[in-house]
Amino acid sequence: GEAGEQAAGALREHCGSPILCLFLFFNDTATTEIYTLALHDALPIYSNPATFTPVGEDVAPPTFISKGIDPCNDTTFGSAGLDNDGDGPRDSADTDCQAPVDNPPTAVISAPANGLVGETLTFDGSGSSDDGTIISYTWAFGDGGSASGMTTTYTYSTAGSYTVSLEVCDNATTSQCNTATHVVTINDITVDNPPTAVISAPASGLVGETLSFDGSGSSDDGTIISYTWAFGDGGSASGMTASYAYSTAGSYTVSLEVCDNATTSQCSTTTHTVTISDTAVDNPPTAVIAGPANGTVGDTLGFDGSGSTDDGTIVSYAWTVDGAAAGSNMTLSWQFITAGGFSVKLTVCDDAAQCDTASHSVTIREQAGDGEAMYMNDCASCHGNPSTDEPAPDGHFKVTGARTCSIQGSIYGTSVFPDGVETMRFLQGMLSNDQIQEISDYLNTFSVNGMQRYITTCSSCHGQDARGGLTDEDVRNSDAEDIEEAIHDEREMRFLDCLPDGDIHQIGQYLSPGDNDDGKDDDNDEKDEDDHEDDDHDKDDHKNDDDDKHHEPHD
Repeated sequence: GEAGEQAAGALREHCGSPILCLFLFFNDTATTEIYTLALHDALPIYSNPATFTPVGEDVAPPTFISKGIDPCNDTTFGSAGLDNDGDGPRDSADTDCQAPVDNPPTAVISAPANGLVGETLTFDGSGSSDDGTIISYTWAFGDGGSASGMTTTYTYSTAGSYTVSLEVCDNATTSQCNTATHVVTINDITVDNPPTAVISAPASGLVGETLSFDGSGSSDDGTIISYTWAFGDGGSASGMTASYAYSTAGSYTVSLEVCDNATTSQCSTTTHTVTISDTAVDNPPTAVIAGPANGTVGDTLGFDGSGSTDDGTIVSYAWTVDGAAAGSNMTLSWQFITAGGFSVKLTVCDDAAQCDTASHSVTIREQAGDGEAMYMNDCASCHGNPSTDEPAPDGHFKVTGARTCSIQGSIYGTSVFPDGVETMRFLQGMLSNDQIQEISDYLNTFSVNGMQRYITTCSSCHGQDARGGLTDEDVRNSDAEDIEEAIHDEREMRFLDCLPDGDIHQIGQYLSPGDNDDGKDDDNDEKDEDDHEDDDHDKDDHKNDDDDKHHEPHD
C-alpha cells in the first residue's frame, strides 16, 4: 500500500546502492509485526521486533533503520514507537538496547575446617557459579600440593594450619576467573595399637615344681594395665610375673592376656605350652660355714659345716684352706702358723651328685710380745734385716729406727698416702697397735743416726735427698725447731706427733748444714736416744688399743 511505497522509497534513499537491505513489509491488519534489519557491509545495525497499531493510509510513515542510524540513541528516529521502558523516546534505557553483561564467576569452597595427619579430606567446589559456564577448577592446598576438578580429595602429612585456594574460570571470550580460600587445621594423631603379649617360661617341669612365668616382655604403645594368666588346668593368676606348680603330669597350654590403657581398652593374648613330668625335683645342697673371722698365729680355729642343707642327703664334706685340702668331716679344726688372710672353703655334695661350695675369710695376726719375729715374718722381705749391713732389696730402704706412727701411717694411710703405702696395705687388720709398738721397739734397739731417722720417717714424702719428693717441698736446712713446728701446725705432718724429741733433734742435725752428722752416732745421739726412750713410749701409749681396734688413716 501507500505506507509500503513510502517505506521502500525511504530505504532506497538512505541505504544507497549497492547494499543488502531487508525491507519492511506491512499488511492491512489491525496489528502488524515489523521485523527490521538493515545491513551495511554485512554489519547488523539493529534487530528487534516492534508492534505498530493502528495501520492505515493515514498513518504517519513508519520508522525504519538505515545506514548510520543508532535506534537506541538517535533523537530523530527514537520516538517512533520503539520505546520499551515507557519513558517516551527510544533510548539506551530500553532493555532491548542494553548490551548483555558477562560477569566473572564466583568461587565457593565446601570443606572441613579440621582434619588429622594422614586423614583423606574432601574439597568441593560445586557451589561455585557463573552467568556463563565454568570451564576450570584449580586447587592449591597450602603445602605445595595441588589438584584440578570440581571436587577433589587430599591428605596432609604434617600437622599445621593450611590455606586452601580454589580458582574458577569461565568461558567468556576473554576468560574471567575468581579465587576463594579456606583454612583447614591439621592435627597430629597417635594410633593406639593393641598391646603385644609375650610369655617367657620353661618348656618343661616336674610335678610339684614351682615354675616361673614372666610376661615382662609384653609391650604396648601406651601402658599395659593388666596381666591375666591361665595355666591350662583351671589355675589362674594376675600380675606381670607369676609362679605356679602343677600337681599332675601332662601337657598344659598357658595363656597370658594383657590389656592396655586405651579409652576403650585393647587386649592381646598369647599361649605357651609346658610339659609336666612325674619325676620329683632334686635340688642341689647349700653349703654353710660357721667359724671365727680372726685369729693369732699358732691358734687352732674350729669351723662347722653342720648348717649345710639338702632336700635329699649330704654325702660328703670337703674342706680347703687357701686351696690346700684340709679335711673331709662335717667340722674342721685348723692351726694357723703364719699371719695373713686365709680363705676357708667347704664343698658339700648330695646323693644326686649335686654340689655346692661356701667360702669363709679368716685374718690371722702375729702373736704379741715378739717384735723381732713379727718384723722378720711381715717386713724383712721388703726392708731387709736391720741387724746386718746388707742393704734392703731393690726399690726399698731399711726402716731401722721406725716409730709406731710411721709404721701405722704406712699401713693405714696418711694425707699423702690416703690408702697406705701399696706394699704395706696387706698388713691392714693383721697387726694390732700393740704389735706395731713391739715391731717399733725392736727396730729401735739398734743404733740409729739422723740420716736413717730422716729416711725412715720423711724420705717417702720429701725424697732421699730432702729436695722435694712427692710433696715438692725442699726441707734442707730445716732444724729441730722447724720440724717440731711443722708437726704441730701442718696437717700433713701431724701423724708424726709420736716422734720423741731425740728423733727430731737427730733429723734436724742431718738436715741443717751447720751440724755435721756424718752417718755415725756420737755421744749426744746415744744420750738423746736413751733420754727420750720413755718419751717415745709415752707418746705412743695413747695410740695403743686392743687387737681388734679399727684403724683410720692418719693425717
